[in-house]
Amino acid sequence: MNCELSEIRSLRERISYLEEELYQLKSDLRPIKNPFVGRLGLSAQLSCILYMLYNSGICSQAQLDRVTEANGHASRGSDEGLVMNRTKVAICKLRKRLAKHGVEIQTLWGFGYQLLPVDRDKLTALIKSKKV
Repeated sequence: MNCELSEIRSLRERISYLEEELYQLKSDLRPIKNPFVGRLGLSAQLSCILYMLYNSGICSQAQLDRVTEANGHASRGSDEGLVMNRTKVAICKLRKRLAKHGVEIQTLWGFGYQLLPVDRDKLTALIKSKKV
């Protein structure tokens, strides 16, 4: 009897954890008004990555992996090497496009990427200028 209660408690905790994880994943994937869509020559995937960096300032590799996966590139494969490189390739493309506007994405080794406030200000000015 005591073992059954312990198992039930453990299962309830697991359910609670999974419900929270599902909530977080859904919130990461919900449609947003992204000011970078259709600007700066960015694809939907690159626009989403830039939007996350713009809003957060710092994003982990895992957060950006979910964005790249959600934007249709998971079908190319799911082995560990592809998953790790998918985001790195996207960041490389994004850096190339942003360099034209003097915006830089910095690598936080062992964690992810960051957009400094000065670069966020440059992006804000680009959004408001309506030239891009």
